[in-house]
Amino acid sequence: MIDKNYVKQKKIIVSFIGIFFLLLGNFLPLISISSKTIGYNKTFQFIHYEGKYIIILAIIFLFLLLLKEVKATLFSALATSVLIAYLLFQKSEIYNDCASYNEMFSWGWGIYTLILGNLLTYVAPVSTFLSEKFSMKFSIKIKKK
Repeated sequence: MIDKNYVKQKKIIVSFIGIFFLLLGNFLPLISISSKTIGYNKTFQFIHYEGKYIIILAIIFLFLLLLKEVKATLFSALATSVLIAYLLFQKSEIYNDCASYNEMFSWGWGIYTLILGNLLTYVAPVSTFLSEKFSMKFSIKIKKK
């Protein structure tokens, strides 16, 4: 059974929103290629490329979060960051399809949604890690007195 007090924590809610944005970003237009002169317009979505892996990692992240393994979710968030960086630095398969259209190339809403979702997923593991680290130092100082 899911602990309702755990799910109501702000950091967990923010990470759930981040997971939603990660999933949503795969279905939004990621890259748009358009030219008014030749009448060509095409959008690419990440779901057809490396986005499948982001969806799998987001689902793993969701399950780890629900199982209260907040520290373990950091690995899923890091792997998602690597995939997004892989896309941004033109190593993705999506660029092979867009190579001849460099002058008509523009980013779509999908990339911004993926980046925002990825940043929001870091909230729960990082805040948990920092709160445990600082509470331990504080408790050690109190014990020495």
